[in-house]
Amino acid sequence: MKDFTCNRLEILLKTLVAKGYHPVTFRQFLETEVSHEKQVIIRHDIDRNPGNALTIALKEQSIGIRASFYFRYPYTFDPQIIRSIAVMGHEIGYHYEVLAKTRGNVNEALLLFNSELDEFRKICEVVTCCAHGSPLSRFDNRDLFSGTNISEFGILGDAHLSTPPGIPYFSDTGRSWGMQDNLRDRLSSSPQITSIRSTDELQEHLHTSNYSSLYLVIHPERWNDPGIQWYLQLFRDTTFNLGKRLLRRVR
Repeated sequence: MKDFTCNRLEILLKTLVAKGYHPVTFRQFLETEVSHEKQVIIRHDIDRNPGNALTIALKEQSIGIRASFYFRYPYTFDPQIIRSIAVMGHEIGYHYEVLAKTRGNVNEALLLFNSELDEFRKICEVVTCCAHGSPLSRFDNRDLFSGTNISEFGILGDAHLSTPPGIPYFSDTGRSWGMQDNLRDRLSSSPQITSIRSTDELQEHLHTSNYSSLYLVIHPERWNDPGIQWYLQLFRDTTFNLGKRLLRRVR
């Protein structure tokens, strides 16, 4: 069975629910005390292809899952899709990359952050954000708030920076759940099982483990039905992974 298909993702999500994990958005995680024995934060970073985000949002709604969807501006900023996903009860967040855009100019980046955030808030309420990895930039967007209180922008927290340490974290970055090529998409303070490569392996791991909390990061562009889009994404992921390895060696 091909990995990273819509069917495989649905099976994974249903496995989490069957194992007793209560899905929460990142906003719910920040705002409420733990009211369930087991919970899983489900976050979607919409780096490309917002149409895939809508497909996954519909699938999650049918399963009874609410998740967080972080859109880039302007690259995946699609007001109609964002509004549709918000109406389903999912959380909409801002996937910012302003420090990379301004080449490290913090003052300009903060102004741009506020301006882009306002565009999202014209559509729906947005109270959390998440830094985009920007692998081609030498600037790390997570450094934006090193000297600024994020609450000044009406933001409750950043999905990278505001997560307490110790929550097991699994991301599909690099088309692998454990061997990430982009270290900027990891929570450095959270444990990660690096031996898990495929979705089947992750599902088996969840069957045999008993975490009290989990953090799952999914990039909707990566999940396609078998066909030309699936092969195009496989080619894109393979090429990007090679490029990121080369960049790390150069730097």
